[in-house]
Amino acid sequence: MANFWEVLLSPTAIHKFLHVITNAYVIGSLFVIGVSAWFLLKNRHVIFAKKSIVIGAVFGLLSSLFLVVTGDGSALDVAQTQPMKLAAMEGLYNGEEGAGLVAVGMLKPGKKVGDPDGEIAPGTAFEDIPDDWVCPVCGVGKGDFVPED
Repeated sequence: MANFWEVLLSPTAIHKFLHVITNAYVIGSLFVIGVSAWFLLKNRHVIFAKKSIVIGAVFGLLSSLFLVVTGDGSALDVAQTQPMKLAAMEGLYNGEEGAGLVAVGMLKPGKKVGDPDGEIAPGTAFEDIPDDWVCPVCGVGKGDFVPED
């Protein structure tokens, strides 16, 4: 981090901030609805509880719609600026041009695939991978990876 303001005002930070804050609004709306429902069950402050449920539901619905927009903007930003992160988020093992997004995925941590097209066998040591190798999932060269200890 060389410049705090560049990080703070970067498109990535703005997308993430809006998404997190909008999610907090949705959670807050659910909390208001839950408390109001409790008042209705106890038959206390019935008119106030009904109005609170309506306001919470409308605000929650609008926030949920905006949450979809901010989530899409965040995902688009990741796809454009952080291809390796997107590949990890999607759990991609075999990349392809124009691969679709995965809404729900399950990682297989024990699965070893290597790179059959690049003639890299599963379990190949990092130092044995050729220097001109490019990741088929994210399109990043070997020099951009950091080997794990």
